[in-house]
Amino acid sequence: MRLLKRAALFASIATIVSGLVGPTAATADPPSDTVSVIGQGTLSPGIPAVGCAFQTSVTFDATFVVITGTDKQVGGSIHFSGASSICESQASGAGSGTLGGTVAGNVNYVRTGNFVTVTAPAGLTVNGAPRTVPADTCEFIPTSENPITSFMLVCHAGFAT
Repeated sequence: MRLLKRAALFASIATIVSGLVGPTAATADPPSDTVSVIGQGTLSPGIPAVGCAFQTSVTFDATFVVITGTDKQVGGSIHFSGASSICESQASGAGSGTLGGTVAGNVNYVRTGNFVTVTAPAGLTVNGAPRTVPADTCEFIPTSENPITSFMLVCHAGFAT
């Protein structure tokens, strides 16, 4: 199990690095910035092995932030604090909260298995400048089990100015 988690993490990092080198597909309106984030988070009371539980606290702190494009930056910090809006199971979850730091604003998340889609209906700021964000997909990697109370998250998204 631990080997599979590490393989998934390395595959995710490879995807981020390839995204920083260049676009993988042409778009009609390419983003002016991309952001790649790797970090760790906590869930309380935790996602049980069987059934579900509302997470009264979901936190995440980025330990690796790279921004390319208009807002070029390596480093910075991002903190998320939120809670579930549904009873979360290992198969699915959803909630909302607030991002602070280099990238800031209110976000919603929907998790299906190990994939998380993050949206920011009102947009976000990057270093204080307003940005429009399409849905961002992240990989959720549990780092504990029975219940899942800790995780890694690997994300890559585009921003438009």
